[in-house]
Amino acid sequence: MKKTALRVLFLSLITVACHAGTELKVGTYNIKSYSSETIPQHQWNNRKGFILKLVKDNDYDVIGMNEIRGINHQHDDINSLMNDAGYDVVEYNDAGANACYNSIFYKRSKIRKLDEGMYFLSPDGTARLAWDMTNSLVRFTSWGKFEVIETGEIFYYFETHHDVSGSIARYEETRLNIDKIREISGFYPAMFSGDFNTVYTDGVFYGYASAYMQDCRMNAENVVIPDGDGTIIHHTVDGVEKWEP
Repeated sequence: MKKTALRVLFLSLITVACHAGTELKVGTYNIKSYSSETIPQHQWNNRKGFILKLVKDNDYDVIGMNEIRGINHQHDDINSLMNDAGYDVVEYNDAGANACYNSIFYKRSKIRKLDEGMYFLSPDGTARLAWDMTNSLVRFTSWGKFEVIETGEIFYYFETHHDVSGSIARYEETRLNIDKIREISGFYPAMFSGDFNTVYTDGVFYGYASAYMQDCRMNAENVVIPDGDGTIIHHTVDGVEKWEP
């Protein structure tokens, strides 16, 4: 699939270990919400099979996904494909008319869900725009508490999608997410992934988050990143080429 079709935070195979040494393959993927695209490779019906191929090729135990819309069958399509591939899901949406989901898919043969929830990224925890957000999407985080069936090890997984327009909003969303992760997960291992809408050199996100959590890109034994940041897409808007986190 062409790089221009997708916005990805880290499209990679990441292996993490729980306390007793169980390895989990986890990842995150912004699948690009359904839209009336005229370019064939951008159209949902031509992209959805590649998403399933990505999951199968990397054999993820857990994978978060962003921008799953509840319109034009996109939500139903991806859930059906993942269910057939052996995954159950924790999912919440933004309570909007088009229902934009942050979903956490987990392999049912290996992992059991113990609890789940979500929280909105706003000062008062309500579903609204906050700080310097200028687009129409309400931001939130989905989370799940999981158990490795074979060993009984427990871990938490948090999947988010930060604001694309407001730098203050992204800082506040980062701060709020870290606070909530520490509050909800307690002393259990926790993983935090999603579309952070930032670049790797941005200390506002990575500097703050890395003060509390280990950056998989810095700690992984094998890191495969395309030229440049590896988290940015190239696309054309009104004839103008843009690079966008």
